[in-house]
Amino acid sequence: MENLRLGDTSDLEVHFRPEHAVVAEHDQGHFKMKVVSSFFMGDRTRLIVNGAMPIPLKVEAHGRQCFTKAQIVDIKLDLQSLFTIDE
Repeated sequence: MENLRLGDTSDLEVHFRPEHAVVAEHDQGHFKMKVVSSFFMGDRTRLIVNGAMPIPLKVEAHGRQCFTKAQIVDIKLDLQSLFTIDE
């Protein structure tokens, strides 16, 4: 499960599972992040990205794709899969 904090002063934390975040086409994502590393997993490429959240995020791209360290990618969330946790 990944966390997304909306804004610096917001008390709302939105959560999502890593498989609900994917690399999107240029300017088609919800936010941009920088590639830390990428790994080919057979039918997909897994990336570790950072920049829009306080911790690195695991995301996937379909098929075998090449990403370079520090490359900026668009990340798209499955908005139907977002949830909050009551404390």
